[in-house]
Amino acid sequence: MTRVIAVLALCLLPFASFGADMTSAAQTYKGYAIPPYEVVASEGDFERRRYAPHLVVEVRVDGSPRGAVSKGFRALAGYIFGKNATSEKIAMTAPVSQMREGEAWVIRFMLPPGRALEDFPQAQRADITLTEALGGEFLVYRFSGRSAPGRMQTAEDKLRAHLAAQGLEPSGPPVWLYYDDPMTLPFRRRNEVAVPLD
Repeated sequence: MTRVIAVLALCLLPFASFGADMTSAAQTYKGYAIPPYEVVASEGDFERRRYAPHLVVEVRVDGSPRGAVSKGFRALAGYIFGKNATSEKIAMTAPVSQMREGEAWVIRFMLPPGRALEDFPQAQRADITLTEALGGEFLVYRFSGRSAPGRMQTAEDKLRAHLAAQGLEPSGPPVWLYYDDPMTLPFRRRNEVAVPLD
């Protein structure tokens, strides 16, 4: 159990970007590469962002929100730590993202920039997929603390209220973004919930 917690602490370290130009070589959070985006508009803890396409590795898992992200994280951490066709160790990135898809959860890591999809090794596990996230425009709400179900629901409710106030409609389900490891003090953690707008 201690080993699992240590691995999670090490692996959950990545997640996000701030005010950087999408044309720059790489955007980072605490030294980890993140999906490139530009801020279109900002109001308090809300941002409207335009994300560029980027490569991801993802897995679909069942379970509660917290159970699913832990299970998915372990599977994807295994892939980047060398459980792949060539035993290659792949750089960690941020954030860990989580999205509901039917009865399952999709958990994702961004793949490091600068390589084509075919240049990454295939996963040993059949349920792990490498693909491209197309990007697009998202409304994002940022909050701190633990990613407990009640806090997540409150954050989603605030995001949906802001959407309604702006006369906007989401074009897909919410995406949860986790930026810091479990050892980070709750008030210093960065979490986000985002919904696509196009």
